Amino acid sequence: MNKIVLLIFLTLLSTTTFAQIKFGPEAGYYMGMQSRKKIITASEKVTENSKPAPGASAGVVADLQLMKNMYLQGGVFYLFENIKYADHVDFTRFGLGSPSQTAYYRIHNFRVPVYLVYKSGFEGTGRFIAGAGPYVSYLFSGSWKADIPVVTYGTDPQKVSGYDYLHKSKDLQFGTDKTDDLKSWDYGAAAFLGYEANVGLYFKANFSYGLGNLSPLNTDVSRVRSWGMGISIGYLFGKDGW
Repeated sequence: MNKIVLLIFLTLLSTTTFAQIKFGPEAGYYMGMQSRKKIITASEKVTENSKPAPGASAGVVADLQLMKNMYLQGGVFYLFENIKYADHVDFTRFGLGSPSQTAYYRIHNFRVPVYLVYKSGFEGTGRFIAGAGPYVSYLFSGSWKADIPVVTYGTDPQKVSGYDYLHKSKDLQFGTDKTDDLKSWDYGAAAFLGYEANVGLYFKANFSYGLGNLSPLNTDVSRVRSWGMGISIGYLFGKDGW
């Protein structure tokens, strides 16, 4: 899937003069999310969704005009996904309530999206823009950090005196081995809505949904799927070729 998307994008660029292509930087806020199947018991499985947490994106965009209002837009982006899982541990049997437990998956990846874009109006005026298309991502680095509540004991080893947090962390491993934490490659679909000013400055609100299973185990009871949303600002240098 990733090779096909890259081949299409590079072929279109190679058959078009650079006078018809605009280039520019784009950066913004990105909130990466995950959903995963969680095994409670041998017969009980639930889907757990991560909680919102801030991340970021930055990259370069190539904007190619195909016809009057239709464009092909691609780019290469760095994404920092700050995936947060949070739930509560039941300590009510000890009279301690339900303290929170949090875990962060901080994932660094490169993403290559390709959009078919519609721009209203014509160049030189402010216009609304909308696009949709596929993307591929390469996850190359990351870390895991968790704060886990554990009961504590006082002088009497048979009596719980309270609770404290156990802090754990490790570097994430990416690949297809069963010992890895996540797969290195992901793919999915993305879309955006925005506004482009007459000077080339633009704003976007974007959404992406992963279609691949990031779990190296790759089974029905071990599935991890990514998705996310964000806002960004960018600037395109150059003029349309039409």
